[in-house]
Amino acid sequence: MRAITIASGKGGVGKSLAFDEYVSLADGQIIQIGPFIDDLIETNSAAVKKIIVKTVEGKEESFEVIETPADLVLDSFVFEAASQKLCHTEKKPVCLMRKPAPNELLEVFSSSGSISVTPEHEFIVMRNGQLRKVRADQMVPKTDFLLVFGKERNVTASNGVPKNIAQWLGFVMGDGYMEDYKVHVFCAPGSFLPLVRSSFVSVFGKYSELVNRNLHRISFFRQAQVKALYEKYGVKVSTAAGKEVPLAIFYSDNESVAAFISALFDTDGTVSNREREIQFDSKSKRLVLQVASLLRTRFGVFSDVRETFKRATNGKKTEKASYWQLSIRGKNCCRFAEKIGFGHPDKQNRLKNRILDGKPFNTNVDVFPVGKIVKKIRTDAKLTAVELGKRLGCSKQMVYEYEWEYYALSRETIRRYLDVYESLGIVHASIFWLETLISGPMGFRRVESVERKQYDWPYVYDFQVSELGGHFVLASGIVVSNTTITANLGIALAQMGYSVCLVDADIAMANLSLLLGMQSSPITLQDVLLGEASVEDALYDGPAGVKFIPSGLSLESYRRVDSERLESVIRSIKSRFDFVLLDAPAGIEKNVLAALSASEEVLLVTMPESPSIADAVKTKTMSERLGVKPIGVVINFVYGQKGEIQSQDIQKVLELPSFGVIPFDPEVRKSFMQEKVSPVVLRVPNSPASKAIKGVAARLVGTKIVEETKKTGGLSGFFNSLLSLFRRK
Repeated sequence: MRAITIASGKGGVGKSLAFDEYVSLADGQIIQIGPFIDDLIETNSAAVKKIIVKTVEGKEESFEVIETPADLVLDSFVFEAASQKLCHTEKKPVCLMRKPAPNELLEVFSSSGSISVTPEHEFIVMRNGQLRKVRADQMVPKTDFLLVFGKERNVTASNGVPKNIAQWLGFVMGDGYMEDYKVHVFCAPGSFLPLVRSSFVSVFGKYSELVNRNLHRISFFRQAQVKALYEKYGVKVSTAAGKEVPLAIFYSDNESVAAFISALFDTDGTVSNREREIQFDSKSKRLVLQVASLLRTRFGVFSDVRETFKRATNGKKTEKASYWQLSIRGKNCCRFAEKIGFGHPDKQNRLKNRILDGKPFNTNVDVFPVGKIVKKIRTDAKLTAVELGKRLGCSKQMVYEYEWEYYALSRETIRRYLDVYESLGIVHASIFWLETLISGPMGFRRVESVERKQYDWPYVYDFQVSELGGHFVLASGIVVSNTTITANLGIALAQMGYSVCLVDADIAMANLSLLLGMQSSPITLQDVLLGEASVEDALYDGPAGVKFIPSGLSLESYRRVDSERLESVIRSIKSRFDFVLLDAPAGIEKNVLAALSASEEVLLVTMPESPSIADAVKTKTMSERLGVKPIGVVINFVYGQKGEIQSQDIQKVLELPSFGVIPFDPEVRKSFMQEKVSPVVLRVPNSPASKAIKGVAARLVGTKIVEETKKTGGLSGFFNSLLSLFRRK
């Protein structure tokens, strides 16, 4: 009998967002994740894979997965910690999901706003000069910096909103009032009033005007004409708190988007008299986040969003109301001025006088926490702080304060550092990375605090960005993150005549239980580890003759589980089976160590990329310390693309033989998305992944798989016969 832990770096459904969080799409649109997924599930119930889970208390919880709509495209990322590479693509997520919510979430606060997530949700942060993935419950306030993303896209579109109409829509979304399909824009007398009048003339050919107490109301009353325009460009009729960017704006070229935003800022934006920043206020949180998203995704302009309270200037109410304020600071103001600007003459003049006056900006705005890196470059080059300070034009103390990260460095300051390195002929591996960092579409926001909050909505939500896992972008611009081998390998061994027991040792996530379609098992490994059931009670018949011990999805039970009892549980059953395969989560946390300790051997599963291999090295090292023998490695999700690390190189790094290479295979995901879940080796036994997994099973038992060959004829048969002559020894 062999007890083997299958240790892999896999995603989990625990990494989820609160109902009311906004996610940014690649085209600049934003969606509120909870309502979006809820509506998708409710209107496409036939396409939902719904799983019912019974908790220890007997309560039923549902976990639902649905395929992604074709038009939902995200900015997604795969992050390689070892090489510090962040690979960006635009792609459709694999699936959307919602699951039962815990009673508490964590709220992560930064100047870009706050994000409410489950504790295990990962963010990409900068810590001690390195990018890394960090769980929400492991963040260090005032030390960690959240990565924000804002890649400029120069979009051209032939069927979007014309520039003149985009400008008019900006006026309406700002100081407009939509009365059914009559429309009004209010304006004070002055240099801006002619601009509003000409906008109505450009769109409708005329306008009506009413003056009351020195306030001009510019109107158009032909409802059929207004309704047709609204329907054509996706305008939502709403009060101030419900205003949104018209849908067609997101499909328009940059010139029209700039005209819309400029008009919006003409009405509800300002250049601050106290601070050198540009501000935009609205009662609509959605509108503010949409504008922030468009600024990032179209023009590379970063902004911060916060809730504020003030009195309306255009009404009779004296009490303060909730508003949402977008602030653009530092060099981002210059990018706004260059790409967008104001049409309002007075505001444009203030922009020139306050922002474009040549004075240096506050460098604590657009900053990079890389003090540890510049310190290492200086010390490796044997350069004194005094000499470096002279060349930078600052004091020795300031050099030290940058290195101690009392102050984060601005793009301009890092550029001065790079110029000094070049002038001194300093060569260092980190210099190119710094150059890439400040030249790319990234920024950082300091984590101000992480607080627990009560959560009373029944679900939390997430996107599965890819089969490999990955990260996506929130409406604030912050980048956040999100098992098949064990199940399919166990079934392949059973098909070869071996007795197999699968154990879902991922106590927190229970992904193996979901993959086998056995998540509704009334008694689970959690019950056994709590001493509330015997191992016999938790042993079930699985597919293809395997036995299976499932894990549960009860959060209450998970908190009370003693994972150290797992070793005695495995010891009590191992003599009954040829193989006991334990599916372990990624990492080296307590539950992973318990799974490793319970086995005699470990089979590592990695992907052909640096971060996954680094995790495998850690797991191998920990296994050896625990007296568990690493027997080999399986390389999973191989696309065969340039840049993937080759099998022989992975074997050299791990000093382990390869038990097989599993190619990327869409059938794996399809197996999970079926109404009745079925592992790929059963559902599509001749798929590339199925064949490769059977090869791993054969290697594990020391036999060979003999594949049937199809007869070929004609030219195909001729060429195969010809090739066989060259293959003979």
